[in-house]
Amino acid sequence: MHDGSPLTLVSDSSPLHLKTIKRRFAALNSERLSRVRESLKPQQRVFVDILPLLFHINEPALPGFVNKKTPAGVADFGPGKRAVEAAGTLVRKFSYRRRALRVYNIQALYLMGSTGTVAYSQNSDFDIWLCHHPRLTDNQLGLLQEKCARIRAWAESLGLEVKFFVMDAANFRRGETEALSEDSSGSAQHRLLLEEFYRTGLLLAGRYPAWWLVPPDREQDYDAHVRNLANHGLEHEFLDFGSVGHIPAGEFLGAALWQLHKAIDSPYKSVLKLLLMEAYAAEYPQPDLLCTRFKRALYDGETNVDRLDPYVLMSIKVQEYLQGRGERERLELARKCFYFKVNEHLSDRRLHRGDRRAQLLAELTRRWQWGQDHLLILDSRATWKIHRVLEERRMLVDELTRSYRILSDFARHHAGNSSLSSTDLNLLGRRLYTAFERKAGKVEIINPGISTDLTEERLNFIHVDRGPAGSWALQRGDPDAAPRHQPEVLKRSPSLIELVAWCHFNRIIGPQTLITLEASNGTVSHQELLAVIDSFRRLFPDGRLPHTDMDNLHQPVRVASSSLYINLGVDPLLEHTRQGVHLTSNRSDAFSYGGFWKNLALSFDLMLVSSWGEVLTFHYSGEAALLDCLCEYLAWAPLSAGTAPPQVPVYSFSTARGMAIAHRVGELFRDVTQVFYGNATGAGSRYVLRIEHTYFLIGPENDVPRFQRLGNEAELVKAMGVAQERFSPVIFDRYAVGDSPLARVMEQNRPDTVQLFYLVRDNQADVYIVDEYGSLFHQVTEYHSETALLGQYQHFLASAIARCNATEHAPDEAQISTLVEFYQVRRDRGGQYSIQRKKPRETLHSDPERYLGIQVIGGPQERRDVFSLYCEGHEFSSLEFGERIYAEVARYVLGQRQGRQRYPIYITDADVGRALLGAEAAGRLQTVHFLNYKKAIERELSAALQRL
Repeated sequence: MHDGSPLTLVSDSSPLHLKTIKRRFAALNSERLSRVRESLKPQQRVFVDILPLLFHINEPALPGFVNKKTPAGVADFGPGKRAVEAAGTLVRKFSYRRRALRVYNIQALYLMGSTGTVAYSQNSDFDIWLCHHPRLTDNQLGLLQEKCARIRAWAESLGLEVKFFVMDAANFRRGETEALSEDSSGSAQHRLLLEEFYRTGLLLAGRYPAWWLVPPDREQDYDAHVRNLANHGLEHEFLDFGSVGHIPAGEFLGAALWQLHKAIDSPYKSVLKLLLMEAYAAEYPQPDLLCTRFKRALYDGETNVDRLDPYVLMSIKVQEYLQGRGERERLELARKCFYFKVNEHLSDRRLHRGDRRAQLLAELTRRWQWGQDHLLILDSRATWKIHRVLEERRMLVDELTRSYRILSDFARHHAGNSSLSSTDLNLLGRRLYTAFERKAGKVEIINPGISTDLTEERLNFIHVDRGPAGSWALQRGDPDAAPRHQPEVLKRSPSLIELVAWCHFNRIIGPQTLITLEASNGTVSHQELLAVIDSFRRLFPDGRLPHTDMDNLHQPVRVASSSLYINLGVDPLLEHTRQGVHLTSNRSDAFSYGGFWKNLALSFDLMLVSSWGEVLTFHYSGEAALLDCLCEYLAWAPLSAGTAPPQVPVYSFSTARGMAIAHRVGELFRDVTQVFYGNATGAGSRYVLRIEHTYFLIGPENDVPRFQRLGNEAELVKAMGVAQERFSPVIFDRYAVGDSPLARVMEQNRPDTVQLFYLVRDNQADVYIVDEYGSLFHQVTEYHSETALLGQYQHFLASAIARCNATEHAPDEAQISTLVEFYQVRRDRGGQYSIQRKKPRETLHSDPERYLGIQVIGGPQERRDVFSLYCEGHEFSSLEFGERIYAEVARYVLGQRQGRQRYPIYITDADVGRALLGAEAAGRLQTVHFLNYKKAIERELSAALQRL
């Protein structure tokens, strides 16, 4: 249809020409806005009617009000009768008084996208561009954003999903974009977004786009033409968002990534848009853009709204492209995507009599030669079951992948520098990775907006006895059916938890689904299976996953939620039960149960949902299964981040003791989490756990907790004595105390303090020294008297601490306390240990049983370590005596003693280099290094003394 205006007889910038063009755009805009209202429910129409008024005034009684200082006033807007009446339905006796404003803070309001088109349905959302005055302050913009948020909440109460994009047209023209989010494409696309805006945007109120008045054949001179319009006094009538102009080749890659991101939730819509990008790329460097087609038709006098419909134009453009390539299958997919986007069920003609959108779609499907049977299949999409959905998903993913490859190859071939920022590229890459990347244990979400009901009436879980642990298969239907109706296998998995998670999160299991099980004895019972399924329903009702948005992707991946299943299909006491042996004892710890010290927690199945939206399953078995599971779970929360992973719900359904086992494991997870994440020193802590007779030490490594298997207590003590980079307290598991005072000793540990503990056993003493960094020193020595024992250690420790303070600590750092703390450890008849603080004498010289002290001095000389032992002024040098030095010192000391008594020779001071002390060159020197050296020298002297 043509309106007859003789445009060819007037100049592009003549008043008559401009007036005609504005009238055509305004008429089309008005007709499409009318269609927007028609598509809404009566109670929703108030939103469209009143929206410009809400931003024009600050009325406390109207939706969205923040305060009187919120920027308001829409340029060139005066509310009509419909807007005032709409306000009157919300506020009794509402009246509007027109007032002239000096500055209009809101320059325009636009609707963008499918609103007012054949593709708009009640499931579509409203994308609103709110263009503000460029001089608004950050505080004013914050108030405006808050007003948008409140209006959005009000719209939700009406059943409308609304998204506001608050923007400055000048900034947009310069290429500045909002941060990447679920709603905003960020730097992924700019010109292509503008192209979509120009063909779909509807002016709600305010200034129209300058683009309206730039003829389609003058697009290359866009800026000059806009300046000419401004010179004609029109600059206060329009907003200039800039020219679509030349689209950089690299932008097609950004647009492809953005559409793949959107395809995770809306694949059919994204396929259509990706095909449009392909069509544009095929015409590069001068693509016939839809916005230009649209404007050219309108300039030529076309006024038929259906023929100017942006989605109809898109469908035609994609059809032309695919027909030109002879790609019939892709063309059928594109048509199906368009059909699903319009969302009208044409197979039931009774529903669409007089429906404009349905009539337009019916006309298109007639041209496509779609029959009633084909329409029935498409209209039954909501009830498509698993095999059809899997086939559909494969086809969609193949198409998405193919389009992405074509567009990325195009961008590389044309060496296009994409405007996509590295940050946005990483975020979109993470989103696509989590959605489409396959890996072991990952649960695929197979129904991205394809069907609304995948629930099966009957499912059969089958354990297959092949391989070390077997595997699992899932069947639909009745396993007892006749041979020709045998149920089909839907999925196979090595893990039952993975299979249940797949069913649950894809909503294949429903409340009415009949669950059956085929498994041999000794594997999972039917009761266990139902209990696992029930736990999933409680943790994730209706299979809903925690929401993942771009804010999550900005952060390193972490655990959002999880659940842990212990001994699934495993009875840890089965062997003893078969032998008629009952583990009776007062030992109730599930990790060392009964008189046999039996570990009852044997296998672990962990299911977790990541903050990036992945569902992952892990299986652990073997001797260190518990430690593997615990440490790999904690590895999702780096210690430096300071944020603990969420608490894990723990389940065990296999035996009567399952509840106690689950409680013990849950308790351990909470205890360890509290140790490593619950206090200032947690990131450097160490944790001791015992399983049966084996000790494990958990400590930080590469910013996450890792474990060492240590076997017996001697190996544990050795590991606890390793030098530390910072203060590292050792916390014992509540059941790991055993027949040792270690747990009580380590409870006393404090930073920057050296503590000595001694336990007398007849004529020997166990000496435990915990240094300023929490490193443990242990020595068994002869015991003659408390004064003799503590005095020599007091002298040695005072010297060692002084040397550490002098060489290892900057003036502003905390110094090691020179006051060594001494404690005596006692054990009562019940085997319980107690600790008592002791105060040793001030000096060795107060000991009536005075003994000779030994000082060691040495260091590297000419590529070898040289040292001397000094005893009452006598020097014994390794240069002089070599390996005989220890025998010479022992002989001298023995000769100085009354009655040549053979009690130990003690080192009371050591001043030697790092190499002799065993300290790493880059590490800190700490008291434990001196103690270990003292012990080594004393061992050599004692051996020499015994040989004399």
